[in-house]
Amino acid sequence: MFFRVFSFLLVVAAASGAFAADGLAKLKAEAKKGSAVSQCNLGVMYKNGVGVERDFKEAIRLFELAAKKNYAPAQFNLGLMYEEGLGVAREPHVAVGLFEKAAAQNHATAIFNLGVMRAKGEGTPKDVVAGQKLIARAAEMGLAEAQKSMGDIYYRGDGVERDLKKAAALYKKASAQGSDAATSNLGVIYTRGDGVEKDPKAALQGYPPAQYNYAILCEKGEGVERDQAEALKWYTAAAEQDYAPAQFALGEIYKSGRGVARSQELSAKWYGKAAKQGHAQAQFNIAYNYANGEGVERKPEEAFKWYSEAAANGDASAQYNLGYAYDTGFGVAVDAEKAVNWYRKAAAQDLPQAQHALALKYESGQAVLKNIAEAINWYEKAASQNYAPAAFNLALLYSWGVTGGVKRDDAVAVKWYQVAAKQGYPAAQYALGSFYAEGRGAPRDLARASVLLSLAHDGGEADAKRILEAVQKNMSPNDLERARKELADERDAAKAR
Repeated sequence: MFFRVFSFLLVVAAASGAFAADGLAKLKAEAKKGSAVSQCNLGVMYKNGVGVERDFKEAIRLFELAAKKNYAPAQFNLGLMYEEGLGVAREPHVAVGLFEKAAAQNHATAIFNLGVMRAKGEGTPKDVVAGQKLIARAAEMGLAEAQKSMGDIYYRGDGVERDLKKAAALYKKASAQGSDAATSNLGVIYTRGDGVEKDPKAALQGYPPAQYNYAILCEKGEGVERDQAEALKWYTAAAEQDYAPAQFALGEIYKSGRGVARSQELSAKWYGKAAKQGHAQAQFNIAYNYANGEGVERKPEEAFKWYSEAAANGDASAQYNLGYAYDTGFGVAVDAEKAVNWYRKAAAQDLPQAQHALALKYESGQAVLKNIAEAINWYEKAASQNYAPAAFNLALLYSWGVTGGVKRDDAVAVKWYQVAAKQGYPAAQYALGSFYAEGRGAPRDLARASVLLSLAHDGGEADAKRILEAVQKNMSPNDLERARKELADERDAAKAR
């Protein structure tokens, strides 16, 4: 797989606090005088919002001024704006033209990006061979990302004869220049002995992603002897260097007690560290810890804070829990409209709990206009994922029918009761058992009714016993025997779930 370089080549040090107002004024003055270097660097600042307010249009204007002077870095940066669609409509073919101009002046990163676009057929006819030649040229010029990409190409044998030694050599060159991805790949090939002498620890070099990857190999026993203690050692080494995936992994290990004494406190500690670095799953988990007082003091407000962070990072479960918090006033004032908004975000990611919650809102008309058709739509989405509460509520709508919303349809009701009942949902087992006893929506089947009502009673539906006794009085010996066997099987299956 090819990855383009999206870094801008900032020639002057504009990102630090040391770049004072007078430095910015001087840069603007030089740009106004027509300095292509200053125009390009100032454009970079406007693109990234460094020292000035971010302004893509101004960045493009400055890049264009410098590019007209045939200044390769400006041509490259302007090409990126068109490739990414920043401040302009996305036009890959325009980006290609600009990269070509910069490449003609031996701009290594432009050569590399042009190679990637040719290989993928973006903005130009697809030509993998020509694309790889350009990537190889950039690699020979010493561009780390190109060296790493050529390493990938030789490692997989993409359009070339597979050559593990060449791959290893290219990864080493890129790693020496600080390429994290290349260093990580070195860790893999040293572990497997691909093109190098097998030495799993040779590429760790105190580099957290490589330590983390090596820990995974130790834990799974891939290429090395399976060793949970060794995995823990390297997860910890990476985690102590603030590598969030390793911190999250430690949280999981201490939560489950995988090769260590189970500790909710240590689990919460590592989840918390990863959460502070923006790890969405860790943010969700530490929120759960605070919500339930697991490994930390129960703090609804802190739970709400971390659910908010995880939700903003796109975690669907966190979005649902945030909606629930607004719905119930957990750690925040009740706000039904905000609850619906967060349920909607999670539902759009196909989280069945959120789809069910949204369906309930449309059925009841709380914070939204009552709309039975929309309720059914969301119930069906959740029920189709075997979410029992949604299947049960959907069955209820068809069992009774709703004026102006849905017609009563016992056969459809049976279909959805069956979905919920198979998940061990007692209320659905009770309702479905009653339907079979009456022959409603399906042929009358007293044996099946007996099984379902027994399971419903096992699950806490006390009223099921009364109907069960009435059903069993009318069952034949064959039906009783069949029900006995089926009930034993289903109880065993329920225990295994």
